[in-house]
Amino acid sequence: MPDTLPFVTLPHIPSLFSTLNAIINRKSVGIVEGSYAVGKSRLLEHFKNVEATVRSDQIISTQLVAPYRRTFDDDLQRIGSPITLFWAEQVVTHLQKNGALLDTPPLEKHTRRGLSTMYRLIERGVQNYPIRAIVIDDAHHLDSITLDWLWRVRELARPRCAIILCAKLKPKEKQSSALNHALHVQPALRDSLTERIAMKPFTRNQSIEYIFRPLMKELNLSLDATEYADKEHITNLYNTIWSLTNANWYLIDRLIRLMLDYAEEEQATRWITTNVMSAIEQKLKSVTLSDDVKEKE
Repeated sequence: MPDTLPFVTLPHIPSLFSTLNAIINRKSVGIVEGSYAVGKSRLLEHFKNVEATVRSDQIISTQLVAPYRRTFDDDLQRIGSPITLFWAEQVVTHLQKNGALLDTPPLEKHTRRGLSTMYRLIERGVQNYPIRAIVIDDAHHLDSITLDWLWRVRELARPRCAIILCAKLKPKEKQSSALNHALHVQPALRDSLTERIAMKPFTRNQSIEYIFRPLMKELNLSLDATEYADKEHITNLYNTIWSLTNANWYLIDRLIRLMLDYAEEEQATRWITTNVMSAIEQKLKSVTLSDDVKEKE
C-alpha cells in the first residue's frame, strides 16, 4: 500500500500553483485558507515537491500545533512562546538537513539560551543558504511573537524570501479571523500580502470525475462487473461514497485505503464488490472526527 495516495485534483488547481509560484517570485506574502480537510496541506506538499519553480530544499515547510500549556520562565517568555519554539525547531532542522548549518551544538530545549541559540542559527542559515519561501501550515495558530520572528527571518534571508501561510477556516468564515487578528499586530507582514487564496470544497460530481475515478484507475481498483452492471447500481455506489466522505480528504484517504485492504485481488486487479463496500461502509461510519483529526489533511 502506498504511503501517500497519487495526487489527483480539480481542473482549477494548476492556476493556484501558478499563483503560489508568483508569490515566491515576487518575494511577497500569500495566504491559502479553507475549511478543515479540504486539501490545503496536500496542495502545498505537492506544490513544494512537484510544481514549484524553485528547488524543494529552498522551501522551508513548517506546521504549527494548537498552543499547549507549559511553564516557561519569565526570561523565555520575553523572546518567544511555545509556538515560536516549535516553529524554530523545524526551521533549524531544515537548515541542518540541507547543509546550511554545520557543526551545530546540541540544542537546549525550553530555555532562553536554547531559543536564542536557535535564532542565531536560523539567522546564519538563511544568510548562507538560498531560501526562497517559508511555508507555515495551520497558521491560524500563529501568535504575535512568532510573527515577529517570521518577519525578521524573512528580512535576514539573502535574497529576501516569500511567506506562504496556510490557515483553517471556521464554519461560515470567509477569512480566518484568527489569522487576521495575528496579522493586525504585524503591519509590515500584512502590508506585504499580495494573494489570498480560498480553497472551496468540491462537489459530488467533481469528486466522482476528478478524484474517485482517477484514484481507482491509478490503483487498479475495479468495480465488479456483475454486481455493478448498470448505471443505477454505479450511481448508488458513488452516492454511498459521497455520503461517507463529503469532500473531506481525511475520509477520502481512509476510504481508498480500505478499498485497497478489502478488495478481492485477482492477478493485478483489485475488485470492489458489494460485500467489500458494505464492510468499508461499516468501518467508515465508526470513524469520529476529533479536533486533532480535523487539523490533519
